[in-house]
Amino acid sequence: MILRQELEPDIKIAEELYPQILKLIQEFDESTGDILNETDTKKMKSSIESINLLTGMELAPDDLFEYWASTSIEDFAFAISLPSPKKVDNISHQEIEEIKFRISLIENGEYLKLENESPFLANKGVFIYTALLSYYNELLYRNVPTPPEETIYL
Repeated sequence: MILRQELEPDIKIAEELYPQILKLIQEFDESTGDILNETDTKKMKSSIESINLLTGMELAPDDLFEYWASTSIEDFAFAISLPSPKKVDNISHQEIEEIKFRISLIENGEYLKLENESPFLANKGVFIYTALLSYYNELLYRNVPTPPEETIYL
C-alpha cells in the first residue's frame, strides 16, 4: 500500500541535506579534541547551530557527543537529515496498518521489501532502515491517539 505523500518519509530532502549534515558532524567531531580550547568550543557551537538551522531540530552537544557508540557517522547524518513525520488529520485504519507492517518488516530484517531505497545514500554507505524505524514509530506516536487504558505513566 502506498501512504499519502505527507506520511511518507521525505528521502529526497534527506538526500539534499545529507552532505551538509555529514560535514557539520565531522567538524563537530574534530572540534571535540580539546573542549577547554575556546576556538574548539566555538566550532562545536557553530556546527550545532548550523545543523539546527538546516533541520529545524534543537540538538545540543550531548546529542552529538556519543552517536558513534551506537551508529556510524553516515547513518547518524541521515537520521538527522530525515525530516520528522508530520501530524495529519484523519489517518485511516489502513494507513496505520501499513505503517505497522513497515515497522515489522524492518524489525524482522525484511527491510529490502520496502521501496524506500536510495541509490545515492546506499552508495555513501548509509543504512537508512534504522532511521526509518524511528520515523515510522514517531509517525504512529504523532497520529494515533492512545486509548486511556493503554496510557503508561512513568
